[in-house]
Amino acid sequence: MKNLLTILSVFLCASVFAQINTELLVSFSYESSLSDIWGYADEDGNEYALVGKRNGVSIVDVSDPANLDE
Repeated sequence: MKNLLTILSVFLCASVFAQINTELLVSFSYESSLSDIWGYADEDGNEYALVGKRNGVSIVDVSDPANLDE
């Protein structure tokens, strides 16, 4: 039990510290409700946000935050 508590403590601390140095670069709004969001990077280094929507999935290219492309 002590090991489990130690692991959980380390995980929680890492989660908190990982969010300290973040900056919102851009936002993207949707008209429908959303269910989840995942990140994906391809072999060329392009990054995508996979956004679960009420009526499907939205794939947004976030490689260049100034020019988001759904």
